[in-house]
Amino acid sequence: MKHQTATPPIVLRTDFRAHTDIAAVAQLHDTIYREEFEFGGELFTKYVEDSLREFAQQYQPHKDAVWMYEHEGKLIGCIFLMNRGDAAQLRYFLIHRDFRGLGFGKKLMEMFLKTLRQRHYRSCYLWTVDGLTQAAHLYQKYGFRVTDERLSNTFGITLLEQRYELILPIFRLGELADASRLRDLTEKTFVDTYADFNTAENMHLHISTRFGLAQLQHELLDPHIQYVIVELKEQLVGFVKLVKEHSLPELSSLKAVEIERFYVDLAYQGKSIGTRLMDYALQWARKEGFEVAWLGVWEHNTKALQFYKKMGFVPFGEHIFTLGTELQNDFLLKLELR
Repeated sequence: MKHQTATPPIVLRTDFRAHTDIAAVAQLHDTIYREEFEFGGELFTKYVEDSLREFAQQYQPHKDAVWMYEHEGKLIGCIFLMNRGDAAQLRYFLIHRDFRGLGFGKKLMEMFLKTLRQRHYRSCYLWTVDGLTQAAHLYQKYGFRVTDERLSNTFGITLLEQRYELILPIFRLGELADASRLRDLTEKTFVDTYADFNTAENMHLHISTRFGLAQLQHELLDPHIQYVIVELKEQLVGFVKLVKEHSLPELSSLKAVEIERFYVDLAYQGKSIGTRLMDYALQWARKEGFEVAWLGVWEHNTKALQFYKKMGFVPFGEHIFTLGTELQNDFLLKLELR
């Protein structure tokens, strides 16, 4: 009876070992580009090695990062995050062709993007060359867009170099200086959501009594209210209004926080911003010691109901919400934070 030999595992590591990694990354880079894209060689390898030596000299683990996949001790895939101040640069995103189609590229990109967010980078860029179709598709899938193109003869042949950039949303607590932009976004998102279902008179009455600039300024200074906002390209695109220690009889035994408003600009919906905004707000609530978050949502707002269900909220009752002069029914949803 033959004994089956176990397949050697593919190992991921995140420490940078300059004494071996410089040569390994340069060799993998040259192999991929020479065999698949018909350029590489000594000049190309030297360029990669010089860049990696520069990285080794300035490497700071709390700002820079590497992810290296190895199989039987050999490098088969990697991605590098290089600190460039407020921005990060993505470099050396490589997967050996024998290991493609197994999800390693996706995993590397997702770990890279998670670290970008955790370290609060505002943007990320990379340089590549036209014709790397699979890589370009992956960059675009995760939100990178071409911002510059230029012809280059650096490696002895004419190449079209492309610069891709990703602008990252910034999540933070609201401040008094946000009042004017917050008022504008509050009105816009409310109109986008409810104008088709309510009279113009009721919409105007609600907006004029709830969303005035003085009202927003007062709320931003109120210690019992906390706004969480998200910016993209210095534009306010979403917000959460949290009312501290505001409970209902059904939740009286718990320290509760109400999510009174949660909106993302229509143009930025479907891009995971809403999910991350909610995560940020709930993380803040947990740190503040709240045990449950609750909210009311109009019974006919199917899109919002689906979103809250996805985030883990469950129904626990109903109440009446007044919009202008009309009484509407809201479903009450809650999420335990402990």
